[in-house]
Amino acid sequence: LLLLVIKICRRKAGRKMERLKGRINLDAMNARIRPKTEVKREQEKYARLRPKLEVISARLSKIRRGDNDHDDPQDAMAGAGLEKQTSILYLTKSGDIIFDANRFFDVVDTSNNGTLSFSEINEVLCLSDEQLRAFIANMRGRTSPGDRSVRKDTEVSRPVFVKHFLDALADASYLEPTAKEAEDLFRQIAEEVGTNDSGEVAYDMLFHSSYLSAFLRDSQIYVMINRFKQRGGRSKGISEREWVEFYPLFLSQVCHPNFLSTNFMSTKNIGLKDEDDQLEPELGGLDVAFQNLCLTVDVGKQTINVVDDVTGRLRSSTMTAVMGGSGSGKSSLLNALCGRAFYGKVTGTVKINGNDSLIEEHKAVIGFVPQDDIVYPDLTVRENLLYSGRLQLPAGTTEEEISELADVTMASLGLSRIANSLVGDATRRGISGGEK
Repeated sequence: LLLLVIKICRRKAGRKMERLKGRINLDAMNARIRPKTEVKREQEKYARLRPKLEVISARLSKIRRGDNDHDDPQDAMAGAGLEKQTSILYLTKSGDIIFDANRFFDVVDTSNNGTLSFSEINEVLCLSDEQLRAFIANMRGRTSPGDRSVRKDTEVSRPVFVKHFLDALADASYLEPTAKEAEDLFRQIAEEVGTNDSGEVAYDMLFHSSYLSAFLRDSQIYVMINRFKQRGGRSKGISEREWVEFYPLFLSQVCHPNFLSTNFMSTKNIGLKDEDDQLEPELGGLDVAFQNLCLTVDVGKQTINVVDDVTGRLRSSTMTAVMGGSGSGKSSLLNALCGRAFYGKVTGTVKINGNDSLIEEHKAVIGFVPQDDIVYPDLTVRENLLYSGRLQLPAGTTEEEISELADVTMASLGLSRIANSLVGDATRRGISGGEK
């Protein structure tokens, strides 16, 4: 029994040390339970970083030796940073790369406070402004909202850095690609999704490329596709020449910090802009505040307060969850706010962006999703949106505009890849419950 306890303790300690060291080996890790194509893409993703990691390792070796000269870091390539296992970066006999992010952290964290500022990190990485913004956004997105040990705008903690450094660096490295990198990416996409007789990649097939979806959202890919369409005229796809010429520019535009706050659903933002134009930010959204909100329902001779004197606020650009037990009035509260409580009397004050108003007056920019499943199982995702658009959009909206809005909606929800998939129901296999 004692030997068993010792064995278990050693195993747990080993796992803990393995997590702490944070070394990432680029062999076929977890290949037994993951598709070979996924492992291959991951290997390719990190293999692209090898030249960058070699430079980083050389810089860190200089810092560790106390060498503050500013010689070209390439001169130190053959130094101690590559051949010893105790170094930050080294190669295995099989040629796999192992990068020790923990040792990186130790070298740069001279104050030993368990955090690194992004300015300290970039003294070693030497990223461009655009790449640094992407790197910071990636790290900030992976920092727990409840982690008060770091200032998310300027710092990153050791666990987050060690676990996500390579992914954040890989995503940032996609920005500002060279012509050779753009050419290689096009050929990878073409090999994955196929080309037409003219050697072009069909526009919509970009949504199905794992090479793009690895670092771009559907909404970004959608805007990029529209910009290529504007450039391509009547072409049905993107040629290698067009991709190499315009991909770096379009990538820079869709990765601009303002893209997240861009109303790309507006057709004026979807069309091609001049190269010097920036994406236009949208307005701040709707801020909904309500005070002393009540919903009373007559049941026989009784009057029941379903929502009783509730006060609250739904801030713009946030997600608010209403939690409570079954029958506590969550749906009734939303119905009262949205003007859908036809079965009772609603009283109280509702303010939209600080002005007395009603939510139903803003139907053009608000969607209400009921608990019941109202999508049609016999239609595809795109057909459901087109059908809804034809019924609900103002008279005079053209088929082209409806189709464009359907495409934008799918892109914003991450549904572009299943646009032509049948919705299905309990008896017919279709899209997943979350997608529905």
